[in-house]
This record gives sequence, structure tokens and C-alpha cells, in this order.
Amino acid sequence: MATVKKIGVLGGSFNPAHNGHLEISCQTMEKLNLDEIWWIITSKNPFKDAKTYLSLDKRIKIAKEVIKDNKIKIHNFEEKINSPYTVDLINHLKQSYDDNFVWIMGSDNINDFKKWKSYETILNNIKIVICNRPNYEFNSENLQDFLGCGTNLIFKDEINDFMKNDNGIVLINSTNNYTSSTKIRKNKIYGKE
Repeated sequence: MATVKKIGVLGGSFNPAHNGHLEISCQTMEKLNLDEIWWIITSKNPFKDAKTYLSLDKRIKIAKEVIKDNKIKIHNFEEKINSPYTVDLINHLKQSYDDNFVWIMGSDNINDFKKWKSYETILNNIKIVICNRPNYEFNSENLQDFLGCGTNLIFKDEINDFMKNDNGIVLINSTNNYTSSTKIRKNKIYGKE
């Protein structure tokens, strides 16, 4: 029988990947004692303008340049699952692997989270780590109010309990890294941040 791994999943367009993605990956890996982080690079994001996208091959190449830890792996499952949606990816991972998955997201995604396809199913089917980013900070009270559902919010002093659950949310205060893919694209400094 294979060993069950604890795997953090950071999904997104990575348009392009940068050291902010790397920092939240490394911090989450350390704080939750994860075995691996998977960067799931999507071909598109339903909330973003496709005209601003670098090619998928270019984004994967830049992501490989950014990764400094061989415990971070790059994957693309869209063709296999025939969907760009997080809920479908999570269902695929849970059906195809016996590992213990944790979804990682930056707090800058919270404002659109209720627009995600089947967001309540996501909340109920996977543990979620929210990494606070500058200018998008959440705390337990405003996150609970924002999500407006009975999600089991677990906070950083209870991380060991969090990993034993099937779902729940933990907030991690990550470093004050102001790097953003939008700024990198605007300044055309791919692979340098």
C-alpha cells in the first residue's frame, strides 16, 4: 500500500508565476508539514481576460524557472478532466489519488470566491488554506461574514487538528510580498520576479 502524502494544491493561471507564488507555497508547506505542493496551471481563468494571457507553454516554462524546491511539482489536468473549474479538479484529485489534499489560495481570490462554480461544494470537500496577501487581509470574523456559510473555520493555532479534517479553512499570514502577475505582465519582466 502506498504512503498517503499530504499535498498542497495551488491552482491558477500563473500568468506568470512569480516569487509570491513560491513564498506562499513554501510557507504553507512548512506550516502544515506538507510532503509536496502541486502548482496546477490552468489554460484560462473564467474571471480574467484571455487577451492578457501568455501561452500555456510560456507560463509553464516560467513556473519551472521560479521553482527552487523539488517538492513543488507542476501539473495541468484540464485536458484530462475536460474542465477549467476548481470543483471538477478537486473531484478528480479525490477520485484518482489516495492523498490528503489541501487547496491553497491567496486572499486576493476571496472577493470572487462565491462566483466560483459550486463554491459551497469546494468548501465542503477539501481543506482550504488562505494566505493573506497585502491589501487583501482577512481575519476570522470578516471571512466568516463574507463566506456566509457554516464552514468550519480553523485557525493557525489549531493547524494539527485542521489536517485531520476533511474540510475547513485555515488562515496563514504570509509575508508582505506585493508581487503580482498583473504588474509583471504590465512591466514585461517575466521570470525576474
